[in-house]
Amino acid sequence: MNSRCPVLIRGLLDDQGFKAGDWTLDYLERKVGKIGVKVEEAQPTGLKGGEPESSARRSFGRGIELEIPFQELASAIRTGSRNIYMSTQTIPVDDEGRPAIFGQLMEVLIGDIPIRPRLVGPLIPANINMWIGRSDAQTCSGLHHDYHDNLYCLLRGTKRFLLVSPEYA
Repeated sequence: MNSRCPVLIRGLLDDQGFKAGDWTLDYLERKVGKIGVKVEEAQPTGLKGGEPESSARRSFGRGIELEIPFQELASAIRTGSRNIYMSTQTIPVDDEGRPAIFGQLMEVLIGDIPIRPRLVGPLIPANINMWIGRSDAQTCSGLHHDYHDNLYCLLRGTKRFLLVSPEYA
């Protein structure tokens, strides 16, 4: 296998101590509790003049963020809300401006996952994050560029990635 090339691996990490496969909303709520998490609220898009807001498609990624206790997020997802999404959390920086690897949410959960899985070899993580949402319809993150290598572990649901070679930039 070539190094640093996109690859799809089916199944969970087999690192000793990898417990994220057992994460449920109940487990996360018990462990994380009242810690504040940054979430986005979906905003209506594509409204035509006179249409009620309820008929509009809703989308994320418009910068409408708020902080709520994780328990509130869990409750919204449990009751079927598709209008709230927990995305990248704020990562603290030290007195010299160096960012931490993870924020407060992952600090509580870091004992459940390896900070540096065997799969990544000598690569050092830039950050560790979690995304949580619920959707019945296909959603899109939009075309973007990540500045770091990624290891994306999907624990529930489905996710489709479209990878574009840098030669097409």
